Amino acid sequence: ADKMFIGLLYVEDLLRNSVNINLQTEIKVNELMQSAPETINVNAELKDVLQKMEKENVWILPVVDNDSKYLGFISKTSIFNKYRSMLVRQADYMN
Repeated sequence: ADKMFIGLLYVEDLLRNSVNINLQTEIKVNELMQSAPETINVNAELKDVLQKMEKENVWILPVVDNDSKYLGFISKTSIFNKYRSMLVRQADYMN
């Protein structure tokens, strides 16, 4: 199961638990990680990405291929930044 997406480890959880746990104790990632959230297929349309983000109330979604292999993340911030740059480019073109 190479590169299968199984969960997330948030920095906040790591920091919160490092205060409560003796740092010499061997802690495995799976003890702190949260199970995999909803994912989005790499071939999904942008409207589907935004709808899933709204439905799941998240700002990021893991992107997977057709075999559910993890490829990366897409965020609302990156979508909005791209949209903003397209609007600026269009406005410059119209001037």
